[in-house]
Amino acid sequence: MEANLDLGIITGKTDIGRGAVQRLKMNGEPQVQARKLWTQLNLFP
Repeated sequence: MEANLDLGIITGKTDIGRGAVQRLKMNGEPQVQARKLWTQLNLFP
């Protein structure tokens, strides 16, 4: 998996990774907003 820090989303590199991102809802709005904030605060990645 890899994170797009500008958009705040996580993408899977493989079929299994993409399935995990989708199944675990890793790019839901609350998660994306939190990831963007964490990036601005240098807390992520």
